[in-house]
Amino acid sequence: MNNLETLKSQGLHREDVLGTIGPFKIFLGSLEALVGPSELPDEVMDALFYIISRSQPGTEPINSQAMRLILEGSSRARSTYFLKKNILRGASAVFGPYLVGECHWTLFYCNLKEGTITYIDSLGEHPQRCSKIIENWSLFAASRGCQRPWKFKNRDHDLQNDSVSCGVFSIMFAEMILQGQQGHLQCLPISQERERLGTLLFKSLDSSGICTICYKKMSGKKKETCSFCSTEKSSKPEAETSEMGTAEAVEEEEEEEASEKMEAETAQMGTAEAVEDTSD
Repeated sequence: MNNLETLKSQGLHREDVLGTIGPFKIFLGSLEALVGPSELPDEVMDALFYIISRSQPGTEPINSQAMRLILEGSSRARSTYFLKKNILRGASAVFGPYLVGECHWTLFYCNLKEGTITYIDSLGEHPQRCSKIIENWSLFAASRGCQRPWKFKNRDHDLQNDSVSCGVFSIMFAEMILQGQQGHLQCLPISQERERLGTLLFKSLDSSGICTICYKKMSGKKKETCSFCSTEKSSKPEAETSEMGTAEAVEEEEEEEASEKMEAETAQMGTAEAVEDTSD
């Protein structure tokens, strides 16, 4: 991908933040992993599922960390403080990436109106795992006031023939299901899809607060000056500034506070999960 080579030529490192997609930070290393060939990290999976959900109003994405707690039956997933927004209320479907073990991505999709669950593993589905997924999803849905029988919906699909493309396959399967594709789910060449998804990820980045020269984080609550290369953020026309300055400052401050809060909650989630795993 040309954008990746351009960024690397500017001296950026894997850990440098390029921007955000929804609540997810995207790093240079995120793009490198997607172009691959290598396994996809959590932030890439979560960001791409977030992007494709926006083309389907009423379909809510579930991030990978939350999905794992739900489908593995963690008691935390059924507590009142887990996912403060009731994602089952008002949605027609929910979906997201499910990480099996430590390195294998699969797809979970639930049509709430039909009461059906589609689970796709690019290496082939295991009946025992599918039964456990339905059981744990039923417990979670009931804790959110959605108590009903759930039916498993099988889908024929292509299988991966390498050890690192499970994430790309899961994203392709999700797109095809959201587009209403019927019959066998046939995937395009992986190298072609990695290129397409990398371009989609890069074009979807929100780089506000990121220096466009060196891609370091701008300093200050208004993010006006880069602390690395001293580049100043270009100012708006005077009339526009007078009308929008206050609102923009408030919005940027709220975004920064929300980001810090999310990072704190994520850390707490990991600690709570570890405690639960010990006590369960």
